[in-house]
Amino acid sequence: AVQRKSIRPLLANTRCFATSTTPPNEAATSSAEDVRAIADTLYPEKQASQHDPALYVSTGPNWDNVTSPGAEGSAAERSIKYLPLVAYQAGAVSFGRQIVIDVVEMLNPAADVLAAGTIEVDVSDIALGSVKSVTWRGKPVFISRRSPQTLNDIRAGDGAGLRDPQTDAERADKSRPEWLVVIGVCTHLGCIPMAKAGQFADQQGFFCPCHGSHYDGSGRIRAGPAPLNLEVPPFKWVSDTLLRLG
Repeated sequence: AVQRKSIRPLLANTRCFATSTTPPNEAATSSAEDVRAIADTLYPEKQASQHDPALYVSTGPNWDNVTSPGAEGSAAERSIKYLPLVAYQAGAVSFGRQIVIDVVEMLNPAADVLAAGTIEVDVSDIALGSVKSVTWRGKPVFISRRSPQTLNDIRAGDGAGLRDPQTDAERADKSRPEWLVVIGVCTHLGCIPMAKAGQFADQQGFFCPCHGSHYDGSGRIRAGPAPLNLEVPPFKWVSDTLLRLG
């Protein structure tokens, strides 16, 4: 209580200094002396000379101890700060990669679907002048074995005046020209035509009775509303008697 009472006049003098019109240099000296007097009163066991007035009089911020970005030690600090961010980004990239892989695998057809998309057909039972029908990918496929006379009739004036111009050589297999493989779906409205029927039955042609489309022995549209020739599916000869569709 005695110490607290004794420093009140000093504090009052300090407050008065804040509003006085004393020149700056004299004011700073007076303020420093007041601060030293207060410190001596609060800490009588220490000498006044041990208290530096600069500790109590603000002279502005001291930037001497501020570490610049390129100073030694800042790289390690940045590494510690950036480590969680790098780990997060790496995890996000890995997660996104796994999502892409899962989506691609989901869109890829299953093994049983791929197996159903490719079939092998034994053509050893197809005689000259006959047509065999098989199902491939839910569609009928006509496999026609044409005789040399029929093939000559089909290729006579080949490609002249056709709605969908194609030569028979472009549609048949070059190594086995007597064989014709076409998808049995009419290009008009998707009906299933009949083999060896219509205006070109003598050429082993095809006829769609739904709307009267006639196809010749090469599966090319010759009459009726169909706009295009019958489609030729992808196929490959595995052997002389085995044909692979797909």
